[in-house]
Amino acid sequence: MGQAQSKERKATQKHTPQQLHQKVAEHHEQAAEHHQEAAKHHESGDDETAAHHAQIAHGHAVHATMHWIDPKSLPETSGTVSKFLYNVHGDADGFLLDGDRQVHLPPHLSSELLKTVKVGDKVLVRGVKPRAVDLLVAASITAPNGTEIVDHGPDAKP
Repeated sequence: MGQAQSKERKATQKHTPQQLHQKVAEHHEQAAEHHQEAAKHHESGDDETAAHHAQIAHGHAVHATMHWIDPKSLPETSGTVSKFLYNVHGDADGFLLDGDRQVHLPPHLSSELLKTVKVGDKVLVRGVKPRAVDLLVAASITAPNGTEIVDHGPDAKP
């Protein structure tokens, strides 16, 4: 790699490897917490809430690697936002698309999502679908006005 390429790569790098490792660890920790919540709700007979937590756990596991992915390389899904989904801290960490497909995004995008997208808006989602779960883990969401919400990680600078 030439010096110019190396300098360009360093200039565009958003996180050190240690910071990325920490973010991955945090997503895995959040996934474990949601798995525990899912088990607790399943034991109490609340299978709907248990299923929700299980899906969110899958989302966090996938988000552990999402910062590396260019959203433009991912498949597009479009639909209408029918309901926002909130975590226990009150952050919007997803929404229902067309009434039944859950779209998950990290809670650090909550305020941007709620400022940009409204229930009833038709949006474009670029993301990945974990196996065995009807869930999209969003890397980016494009609002009707063309504004793109992209997950660059919780500490990314605009």
